[in-house]
Amino acid sequence: KRVLKANPSGQVSVVLERLSVFSPLSMAVDAQGNFIIADYQISGNSARFPIFRVDSKGQATEVVRLCSGTRLGTQGSVSMTTDLAGDYIVALTCDTTLQLLRITPAGEVSVIVDNDPKFHGQYNSGECLNDVILDPTGQGYFLLGCAGIFHISPTGEVAVITEEWPAYGLTSLAMARPMPRPAPVTSVHA
Repeated sequence: KRVLKANPSGQVSVVLERLSVFSPLSMAVDAQGNFIIADYQISGNSARFPIFRVDSKGQATEVVRLCSGTRLGTQGSVSMTTDLAGDYIVALTCDTTLQLLRITPAGEVSVIVDNDPKFHGQYNSGECLNDVILDPTGQGYFLLGCAGIFHISPTGEVAVITEEWPAYGLTSLAMARPMPRPAPVTSVHA
């Protein structure tokens, strides 16, 4: 497995090759150009999601370990992005609980929202998620979960955008307008 970076002219370079120890589920790029990788590690019936920062030289540093020693949700997953302040925004399912977390580059974790009842919706399936992105206005986050699409304010207020998405088979979200900083295209190859 490798992490590749493509620049705007199409030149591809290898950022990290030693992914044999990683099983990346989600990636983001911070303002400094570091790759932020949400890894998946399992041992017996326990799972954990360490978050790694990989610099331009390929040096990986574990920032924080989430969900350590606990059981994954039925469709356990993690999705992440970075915000304009440079923090990592991580949507995580752990022990059938869906959380949205803010993690500083120093590894300090704060909960934005924890298992809001709206996440369970009419399908009672709040333990899985597909994607999280920043609201293009900078006023929160959009989350695509198994029970619908939600807007989450910076203070953790959850608003239901739609509970109808399962009929459409959506797996990811996209922004309607670009963020102020471009991010390189990344790919993970097995």
